[in-house]
Amino acid sequence: PFLVPRREGEASLREWEQKSAAGIEAGERSRQAALAKLAEPLRDLAERVAREGKDGNLTLGKIRVLDYKVDVIIYLRDTSAATMKALQGLGFIQSGESKAIRLVIGRIDVRKLEQLARLESVLRVSPLLG
Repeated sequence: PFLVPRREGEASLREWEQKSAAGIEAGERSRQAALAKLAEPLRDLAERVAREGKDGNLTLGKIRVLDYKVDVIIYLRDTSAATMKALQGLGFIQSGESKAIRLVIGRIDVRKLEQLARLESVLRVSPLLG
């Protein structure tokens, strides 16, 4: 077979595959780290609502999802304006807070929970049990 010599700076197919695999691995580690911030009942909640819910509504024990929204408690690293803006950007609607222990209470779309957990300022997300 005819082989074309590589130009300086070009990665071989093997190098490219290794970099791609490392990127996928890093992405999966990042996803797992984000999911670890979510309380266990919230981790697959979006998929369960899609699969078992009706029109975005589902009740699982004491957790109620209405119109794809769930009540949560978010423990934060800080309550800076940038953090609050990031929460609002995900559609979080705040209904309460404790500045003493840096937490906010409110509603968020279950389909945004993983994005919420990926925020650096978010330490933990738990369901607000009714």
